[in-house]
Amino acid sequence: MTAIKNEWKVQRSVLLQELVMLFGAFLLGELIWTVLSVTVAKDEGWFPMGSVFLIIGLAIDLFCVGGQFTLGFGNAVTMSRTRKQFLLGHYIISMVCLTACALAALGLSQLEITVGTHLLGSEPMDLQFLYQPLYYVAFVVCGTVLANFLGALIFRFGRTAFWVLWAIWMFCSLVLPRMAKSAGESETLLTLIGQYFSKFFTELSLAGWSVVGLVGTLVAFFATLLLMRNQQVHA
Repeated sequence: MTAIKNEWKVQRSVLLQELVMLFGAFLLGELIWTVLSVTVAKDEGWFPMGSVFLIIGLAIDLFCVGGQFTLGFGNAVTMSRTRKQFLLGHYIISMVCLTACALAALGLSQLEITVGTHLLGSEPMDLQFLYQPLYYVAFVVCGTVLANFLGALIFRFGRTAFWVLWAIWMFCSLVLPRMAKSAGESETLLTLIGQYFSKFFTELSLAGWSVVGLVGTLVAFFATLLLMRNQQVHA
């Protein structure tokens, strides 16, 4: 319990920052939609842009969790807290903070839809996928574990890990989609790889994604423990 209290003292200010960023993303979405609604004709109802930008805000909050792991581990061990105490407190408080952010996002989204429906006299475009409880459980649990794993990699390997992760991100977000798109134009090794990954991700069922998420979460969790078990801290 002491470990949890100590971590809460550290992260309560971080939670406030995460909520502010979430609210800022929501306001940015509302601003963009306001500009679009004035400049672009709308024939098919209105779009809850604020709710979509809340997803971006939640993703940014995950980066905060990983960053707090990188900063907090060294400070905690330097201040004579054991690695076990830090990890226990950090995981629990991070999940609490992400749960608070997820609930705040749901509240803002419902507020947007209620006010927008009342003012505009019509229902927004369907975004029911935003309100699936399983997605938010996965966000809190899997997101915390994955963010901490990335934080542990950066803490352990420094800039090398950061640039490797950046390269992987750029490859997955830019190269793979282009490889999949050009698969029908030419049959090369790269396009076949892109086509395989595209088929895998688009045809995987919800149960399949659940298994992949569970296995990935467990691997990331135990990898984090191994990375930080004997990690030395330099004051």
